[in-house]
Amino acid sequence: MLTTESQPGPAASTSIKTTPVEFGIKNFEEVKSLFEPLWMKNANGADLYFYPGFIVMFSDRRKFGLIGISELEFKHDAVRYIETASVPRDAKIIDHTWAKVNKNGSPDKRFKNNYQIPVVRYGAILLMTETGVHEEYMFSNYEASESFARAFTAYRNVIRSLKPIAVMD
Repeated sequence: MLTTESQPGPAASTSIKTTPVEFGIKNFEEVKSLFEPLWMKNANGADLYFYPGFIVMFSDRRKFGLIGISELEFKHDAVRYIETASVPRDAKIIDHTWAKVNKNGSPDKRFKNNYQIPVVRYGAILLMTETGVHEEYMFSNYEASESFARAFTAYRNVIRSLKPIAVMD
């Protein structure tokens, strides 16, 4: 999960706090469907379950919501991230910075044990609605997140292009 904390600096796009979350295909007992939904854990609220035409946001039986796929704004971007933890195996190091850095990006020589830190390219996915949903996820494999974003955007555009049909009794 991403939360922006400060303005961009010389080494990375933004300063962010991350919380590891899980995602995958997970059955959701409250909805009977032929499809198993894509599930994205949410570090700060309701988990997301993606069905063919809608998304269920679910915390518990009293706290849930439905979002039409066509209502969802979906954005994908590259993020330069200073990785102070271990670099995930599927991430690509695109640059390096220093633990103590000058404004021009050079190492601050006042510090004896100043060390290099990798800067990686992550993929960021933003999900928003006019009703207040604002969720951000960051993925260590940029190429995989970009591929998912292209497929999901194409799918959402198909859903938006469908015309409502009248149901006759």
